[in-house]
Amino acid sequence: MDKLLDTSVMLELFKGNSKVSAQLPVDAEYALPSIVLFELLCGKLKPHQRLALEKMLVVNFDRSSAEIAGEIFRDLNSKGLTPPIKDSIISLNGHSSHCRACCM
Repeated sequence: MDKLLDTSVMLELFKGNSKVSAQLPVDAEYALPSIVLFELLCGKLKPHQRLALEKMLVVNFDRSSAEIAGEIFRDLNSKGLTPPIKDSIISLNGHSSHCRACCM
C-alpha cells in the first residue's frame, strides 16, 4: 500500500470531487486508517459508499504508532502548538505502515 486516505479526502471522493480524484495517482494502492473508517461509518453512507469501504484495506493504530504519536504531540505541545489528536493518529498510521497520508 502506498497511501492512506483521511476522512476529508474520502468525503470529497464520495461527493464526486474531480479535483481531489485527479490528485490521486491511478497506479497507487490506497488504504484507510481505522480511525477514518470509524468516522466514515458514523455518518449516513449510501450503499455504494459502504461497499467501497468494505473493499478497502484498513490499517490499525498499533503500539509503536501510539508511542511515536505521543512523543510528537508532547514535543509540539511544549512549543505551544496543539495539533488535533486524531490527525496525529492518522499520520502515524502511515508511519507504521510505511505509506504517506493523503490529507486535505
